[in-house]
Amino acid sequence: MSNKGSYPLESASINAKNAVPIIDKQVQEDLGGQWGETNSADIGQDVNFRITIHVHDGAQDYILHDTMEEGFTFQENTVAVILRDGSSGVDSTITAAGNYTVETNGQTFKVIFFKDFCDSLNTNDRLIITYTAMLNGKAEIGNGTAEN
Repeated sequence: MSNKGSYPLESASINAKNAVPIIDKQVQEDLGGQWGETNSADIGQDVNFRITIHVHDGAQDYILHDTMEEGFTFQENTVAVILRDGSSGVDSTITAAGNYTVETNGQTFKVIFFKDFCDSLNTNDRLIITYTAMLNGKAEIGNGTAEN
């Protein structure tokens, strides 16, 4: 029996090709329109959210999960996706057809990006997901904040 062409286990190494994407979530301030950490909305007012996924090489099976606090009513038909090209900085609106789907379950939703779409992504691209939720009467505002 020969082990010609085989290598001892201790000389093998594995380099992961798929990095975990960085995700940023921001809310749009209703007074000035800037994106940041906080907003000063009133009960009954729509609040815009933006989640940015920083893409890495080997993007696979990207699924964005978000759960609203009960003080927000998710507006299901407001989900939009923009692809910012990492090399040119150009934004393109991405339609759901063939690229992603949105699944909702009460206060939880997820954006599921299809394999072919993920395969087309490059390092430094950005997926920018925007959506709207209404601040409802269940919002805890006595302490000055309602989180999402």
